[in-house]
Amino acid sequence: MSFARALAAAAALALLAGCGTSDAGSGATTTPPPATTSPAPTPEPTTPAATALPGPEPFVADYLPDLPASLYVPEGVTAAPLVVMIPGGSWYTADPASLDALARYLAENGIAAMPAKIRAGANGVLHPVPVQDILCATAYGFAAAEEQGLDVGPVVLLGHSSGAHQSALATLTPEAWADATGTCPWDPATPEALIGVAGPYDISLIPEVAALLLGTRPQDDPAGWEAANPLRLAGARPEVPVLLVHGTFDRVVPEFFSEDFAAALEAGGHPVTVEVIEGGDHSDVLTPAVSGEIITAWVKSL
Repeated sequence: MSFARALAAAAALALLAGCGTSDAGSGATTTPPPATTSPAPTPEPTTPAATALPGPEPFVADYLPDLPASLYVPEGVTAAPLVVMIPGGSWYTADPASLDALARYLAENGIAAMPAKIRAGANGVLHPVPVQDILCATAYGFAAAEEQGLDVGPVVLLGHSSGAHQSALATLTPEAWADATGTCPWDPATPEALIGVAGPYDISLIPEVAALLLGTRPQDDPAGWEAANPLRLAGARPEVPVLLVHGTFDRVVPEFFSEDFAAALEAGGHPVTVEVIEGGDHSDVLTPAVSGEIITAWVKSL
């Protein structure tokens, strides 16, 4: 890695660490609680209620206990793609509120969209629990959209920041993260396409922050870190198309993370589209005004 990239990765590490563990407005850093991998209680697999949605307002329900998802259903269509949307938070938090505006935009343009909360470091979990949550949310989203009368397809995973990293894992190697505990009550729905927005895919460049997800250092578990690095999995499922979106003014996750991932995916045989947003930063790439049209056009092209 060049000296310039090393500096950029170091800066990203510091910013990601601040994004994930700082108290809002105070600058104080909190200490993550001890991590556990205890599964959530198994819910009864109830079918989502088939109620009409007023306009683009979402149908909200927990796909697992205390893990809500907000399904936005497009009006006037009987068939639509489904985009399951996963938030970032430096692997420490995962609040989907930042995805609602983009989800509403997608629904207004004929695409079912569902932001979902997943567990993260602040909930005392480690990898692969968040990836298992993503796959469970995807399964729920498919079932809920069908219950709302949609012929669903394709199923697309969209992740932002650390959510993009974890969505890449869930899409490239879904079978590797199967939930052996049977916690998820929904029939599996395999992601068929991936949208990564401002993602830090190569976790080997930011090990101090990614340790929040893995609970180890790279030297202590090299195989585990390799298996959780999307760049090392880029040859898996080469039929899966990928859209990567990144802003040129992203000071949290530098643009080269997407460039490197795109190169690895292309070498692995994936159809890859890279959209670089001139002047876009880490947050505004999620806004409908900046990326809504790009994401809508790409999903509809599938």
